[in-house]
Amino acid sequence: SVGPSIRSGPGFCPRINKTANGSTEILVASGISKRISVKVDNIQQHIARMRFLCQFNIEGRVKQVNAQLIGEIMYCEEMVVSKTC
Repeated sequence: SVGPSIRSGPGFCPRINKTANGSTEILVASGISKRISVKVDNIQQHIARMRFLCQFNIEGRVKQVNAQLIGEIMYCEEMVVSKTC
């Protein structure tokens, strides 16, 4: 049976607040291939073994790529960022 968590409240939830280099913005020129990495706070061991995806909303179009968590950094697979005309 699943009981109450000893870790309660939003302060214990995993979250992404910045990129791996400390920025809060990710700017990529159109047509450029980029591998995005972000810092994940409050990640737990059992969660670290799960499959991860990075999801991006670029000009209203959603794109997903596989991701890998190493330590506290989530590395998204490289992708080409392109604007739709």
